[in-house]
Amino acid sequence: MRSATTRAANTTSGTTAYVSVIDTVILLYCGLSLMLPALTLLVTPGWFYNALADFPPFNRHFMGDAGAFSLALGIGILLAIRNPAAHRNVIGITALGNTVHVFNHLYDDLIIDGGNIDHLMTNTVPLILLSLLLVIVWWRARGK
Repeated sequence: MRSATTRAANTTSGTTAYVSVIDTVILLYCGLSLMLPALTLLVTPGWFYNALADFPPFNRHFMGDAGAFSLALGIGILLAIRNPAAHRNVIGITALGNTVHVFNHLYDDLIIDGGNIDHLMTNTVPLILLSLLLVIVWWRARGK
């Protein structure tokens, strides 16, 4: 049954699955939220370091590695938009990776920096939102 809040998605078996428009918007947001910083890490790592991730020492190669992996995860999430249930593992692994990333930020914010609220609010909270949104779509895709 199709409603105004779903869209059709073809499955590999030739049947039609219906995907929530909300899930589509969430995955689009998450995919772009992973890809845009990844591209910045790959193309302008110095700017990324100075503007967003001032965790010394600067290491261009390591930042490029992080960008490469984030880019791949973002592409995987964008590909999952077509049929989240068929790509539930990609969504789950990306959610797991982002959750580990959140804990890494929390460690720096709360332990290393002694409660850095500015970084917590501008960098860590958006990562928490990203992880939660991915978990929500992963959970909603079960059994579809």
